[in-house]
Amino acid sequence: MSDLDVGGPSYIPNWEDSSPQSVKNRMEYTERALHRLGVTLDEKTVALEIGSGKGLFLKLLEEKGVQVVGVDAHPRGPREPTQMKGRVEDLRFADNTFDIVFSAGVFDADVYEQQDQQKMLQEIARVLRPGGLYAAYVEVFGVPIPENLKLMPGTTRRSLSPIYQKVA
Repeated sequence: MSDLDVGGPSYIPNWEDSSPQSVKNRMEYTERALHRLGVTLDEKTVALEIGSGKGLFLKLLEEKGVQVVGVDAHPRGPREPTQMKGRVEDLRFADNTFDIVFSAGVFDADVYEQQDQQKMLQEIARVLRPGGLYAAYVEVFGVPIPENLKLMPGTTRRSLSPIYQKVA
């Protein structure tokens, strides 16, 4: 068991399963993993969720005071002010904007055939501040991770939610 094996769901949810309970489980799991790294989600945190879908995870982040925006190719939640339509390969944010980026299942090549995973990871790294974190919940990457995203100690690429840190 790794240091960041913090428990959580014993199953990987369906890619479109965004019931309130499954999203709450994801939030609890993510918070435990971040806590082990000494990270707290609060009003000082500037976050991006890619693949924000119905906006349920965004709402939970907002309830914690997090300054958050979501991007989805087909948003199904409220669009303004926290959710916008867009593709991960072309994030419309300045370099070094976010403290943390979240995703859940957006790298599933069986579901999303028309995506450039390498460009997606490069864009995630670009918008993260130096030292910023990428929490990749139930992601399976079909390409190498960019050199400026380092896997955090105590987690593995095959973890339910590996966490990467942007390095200079």
